[in-house]
Amino acid sequence: MRKIVFLLVIISFSCRSNNESPMKSDSGKQIPILAWYSIPPEQTTLSRYLELKETGITINLSFFKDAETMAGALDTAQKAGIKMIVDCPDLKSKTEETVKRFMKHPAVAGYMLRDEPNRTDFPELGSWAKKIRAIDDNHFVI
Repeated sequence: MRKIVFLLVIISFSCRSNNESPMKSDSGKQIPILAWYSIPPEQTTLSRYLELKETGITINLSFFKDAETMAGALDTAQKAGIKMIVDCPDLKSKTEETVKRFMKHPAVAGYMLRDEPNRTDFPELGSWAKKIRAIDDNHFVI
């Protein structure tokens, strides 16, 4: 039941009119709203990212084939005023290089390791997360 209520809150927030202010917490901070695997990489355009922004999305997660396409998406997201979670194979194969490349980009919200890992993946993911955090401790790792 709580999942349904949460989903309805997210849907109702996403359908708000454009003249309403973003959802704020009691402390006055904006509550992050995530689009999970939303816009396909081949549709990475400013107009598509502005659509996300208009619905109240503040963070976008989409998978990109490499760091180059990820960089382009980050630049587009910055222009639209939203953040991105870095998710590309280079994050694993070239962790240090990729994190150093993106850690100061204003559109970076965090880093994505793997969706729905099983328990046998945890030691590897823990090591990978520590490697990222040793380079960039200012962004989250999920």
